[in-house]
Amino acid sequence: MKTWQKALAVFGVLVLAGAGCGAAETPETPIAPAELPERFTLHTDSANGWSMGYPVDWQPVENPDDPGQTFFIAPFVQSADEFEHSVSVTVTPNTQPAPAAQMAEELKGFLTQLGATAILESGTVDIPQGEAAKISYTVNDPVTGEELYGTQVGVFDGSTLYVMTFTATNVGRNAFTTDFEAMYDSFRAL
Repeated sequence: MKTWQKALAVFGVLVLAGAGCGAAETPETPIAPAELPERFTLHTDSANGWSMGYPVDWQPVENPDDPGQTFFIAPFVQSADEFEHSVSVTVTPNTQPAPAAQMAEELKGFLTQLGATAILESGTVDIPQGEAAKISYTVNDPVTGEELYGTQVGVFDGSTLYVMTFTATNVGRNAFTTDFEAMYDSFRAL
């Protein structure tokens, strides 16, 4: 995982944490493995209080610099790929909740200031965990100049913010968007 990819994921979390979003109700248990899409398996992070399904050919990797962050690395789309398409889950405890729509709007402003080349979608989405902020955007890779696609989904459980960030090239976006949607749909705070 490239350092700037980690930084983009962390930036989004900081923006979402500053914006806040509405508190969600906590499901009693993680999603049942039988409820996951075929070819998905369940990852549970008991220390940070969450679980989420992910494709069996993706690799979960704990961020050694941030014990509250886990990356799920997708397989390369093409043999010449150098970009690691990924989904990260970042946990930020002790954050002031606010409505999801407000969080999405504030994130849109921050991403625009950061230099996002386009805001593709900004609003809320209902996931089993509750109403979540969702924003999709494009940004240029600072090293290669290649346009990257990102989507962030943030939801609160009490005062803990959980942010799922999908980062991909256009090829990866086409290949993995459905997987990301299934991943955030399977997310549960424990």
